[in-house]
Amino acid sequence: MQKTKRQHYVPQFYLRKFSEDGNSIFVFDKVRRAIFNSSIINVAQERYFFDLPEEVTGDEDPQIVEQVFAELETTYASLLDKLLQALVRKRRFNPKYKIQLAFFISIQFLRTREYRQNQAQLRKAIVDVINQEFAKEGMWLEYGYKDEAVNHFISLFNPKLVEALTEVLLKHIWVIWNNKTEHPFYTSDNPVVVASRIQKSAGFASPGVEILLPLNSKLLLSICEKNYFSNLSSSDCKVRNLYDDAQVKYYNRLQVINAFRQVYCSSQHFSLAEEVCEQTPNLCDPNRQRVEVEQYGDIIKFSFK
Repeated sequence: MQKTKRQHYVPQFYLRKFSEDGNSIFVFDKVRRAIFNSSIINVAQERYFFDLPEEVTGDEDPQIVEQVFAELETTYASLLDKLLQALVRKRRFNPKYKIQLAFFISIQFLRTREYRQNQAQLRKAIVDVINQEFAKEGMWLEYGYKDEAVNHFISLFNPKLVEALTEVLLKHIWVIWNNKTEHPFYTSDNPVVVASRIQKSAGFASPGVEILLPLNSKLLLSICEKNYFSNLSSSDCKVRNLYDDAQVKYYNRLQVINAFRQVYCSSQHFSLAEEVCEQTPNLCDPNRQRVEVEQYGDIIKFSFK
């Protein structure tokens, strides 16, 4: 069987929703500060990204992760098409789609290079703190798998983790924002954004959290924590028009901030992305430190910056 070299951590079927011709997409590269047009097959991917080492797979196919995603994408490409059609025709979608969508969003959140980088830094930070104590007793804790593809695989195929994320999403309010401004929605190589309106570092269940996924240049799914966003409860599974330039820019800014390296758009409207990188150049470094360690007496807190 021929091996897959280009392995996407954002599905091509999803990226095509931000393409004018279905084949190419405009890219803003945070590292190079460059704007260019690229074939979709060449973005949000790395060579052999999900391949597992032989010492882990044994006689099994080292591309098992890529194969699983290929099968899942057939299902979810069709689901996204049905969702978008329903939103255009009815300005709402059937709540029955929530379970499948929540699973897809959970997997997509875990799938990216940015997630892999976050978790690698978090594991290292935890081990370093433990070893500071172990060193006093002449002991040392090994880091675990040195191949981050293996650690990533463990997260992706942890059913309890995926189930927990999915269940949290289903408890929130789901609103579709229909962008009526002249600014198209961005997406990125890390499209599922988790942002809280009331705290710095947020997870899927945090107070005031929004889990955001642009669906195309004009539609964005906002999954909102129901207590903070109680005013949106009547809009669950419905489309709301968005005329506010500031809110569109807020959502686009989050895509730039959370992107590992690249931001995508249906046009070359990247002035906001350039502005964000000019104001916060550290966000343009893919190797930047993401984990913050704080100690309060005997309590140690790990959070993402």
